[in-house]
Amino acid sequence: IWEVFSAIMPGWLLTTTYVWLRYFVVTYFTYRLLRFRFGVGQVGGFVGALLMFAHYMSVYPAGAGWTLLPAVLEMFFWISEKRHRIISLIIAFGFGVLYASASPIYEQAFALFFAFIFMMFSRHDVMKRTFLHVVIFLIGWAIIAVPTLIALQQIVPLAVRSHRNIEIAL
Repeated sequence: IWEVFSAIMPGWLLTTTYVWLRYFVVTYFTYRLLRFRFGVGQVGGFVGALLMFAHYMSVYPAGAGWTLLPAVLEMFFWISEKRHRIISLIIAFGFGVLYASASPIYEQAFALFFAFIFMMFSRHDVMKRTFLHVVIFLIGWAIIAVPTLIALQQIVPLAVRSHRNIEIAL
């Protein structure tokens, strides 16, 4: 996706757009989760969203796994309300593919684990209603993530072995 944009936009504009898009997504969906899904007041929602925004101003801009996490949670709340049609399965699958394409795999696995554990403890009724959608989301994620993990297995062991040999030699 970003290759198409990089052909159209100069690098500085693409980077700026990406960073501000990340800030918007994390702030907006954090506010929606706090305000509408967890019943926090309006001031509390604003404060939580601003704290999340302040945190993301210091985060490395390439990692979007945690940025999209509030949007993933909001998607499952949205699906659990009343949208059990085919389109909701397509949205879950597409969001899984988008999530897998957005950031490094090691960041995503921990973020997804955190999200699903959090939902199981705090709002297990939502997880029960969206179980099929969670599976479809994970299939969409795995279509992108598994080939990447397989490719990493070809690269990482060599780097780890060479690093270990350097430590032994010292």
